Amino acid sequence: MRFPLSMSVSIAAYILRQKLAGTKKFPLVLMLEPLHACNLTCTGCGRIREYVSTIREKLSIDECLQSVDECPAPVVSICGGEPMIYPGIGVLTARILERGKSVYLCTNGMFIKKKISEFRPSNRFFFNVHLDGMEKTHDIAVEREGVFKQAIEGIRIAKEAGFLVCTNTTIFAETDMDEVDQLFGLLKSLGVDGHMISPAYSYQAVHADGIFMDRAMIQQKFLHNIDILFKKYKLMTSPIYLEFLKGERQMQCTAWGNPTRN
Repeated sequence: MRFPLSMSVSIAAYILRQKLAGTKKFPLVLMLEPLHACNLTCTGCGRIREYVSTIREKLSIDECLQSVDECPAPVVSICGGEPMIYPGIGVLTARILERGKSVYLCTNGMFIKKKISEFRPSNRFFFNVHLDGMEKTHDIAVEREGVFKQAIEGIRIAKEAGFLVCTNTTIFAETDMDEVDQLFGLLKSLGVDGHMISPAYSYQAVHADGIFMDRAMIQQKFLHNIDILFKKYKLMTSPIYLEFLKGERQMQCTAWGNPTRN
């Protein structure tokens, strides 16, 4: 099973309630950005560049919880910025879990070792660690040496402490899919619970040439590789989305499915 049973049941029950109520448009995941600041300047990330005018602003814990209460989505993705540098991140996470939500805490993994005492394991809580390749590749992508080792150490510590951990890998034009296979093999040996994978999305604020892919390039990149990864590892990406990435189906944009609060 690619998700904990209680989490799967909760999400399925929510979707069923919406369908029975005749609701055609409803959110599935609340993207909660309590801050815009980050300790890294990843080459392919447009967030810190788009948010340069608000980089020092933060939502209060009460403001975050108000948004969680307003949005019926069963899943909350705490992102940013780097949410692990948000004051009170442990308290915020605990209060969201108390509301019966499932939580993905999206992080570069560098602060897990330092802040893990602020969290408690739950079958509805994941540390979602960003890793775009093996050590050399990932450190180049995040523009700092040593980040890969810190992320791997954070993953190891979190798993030893009983936490659920998944990873998030972005595929760029120059990504070697064999290296992604190697990365997932390493993470499997550490007991990682699943992997998210998606192509990089271009930002006007990012001026790096040649790193993003058009639709045809995405299909070519995923067509012959993603099925192998799906069979070998616990990919948390839905089969329907994988078919879309391979060009085997069309999908409509459902912007209401992932509202953002920042």
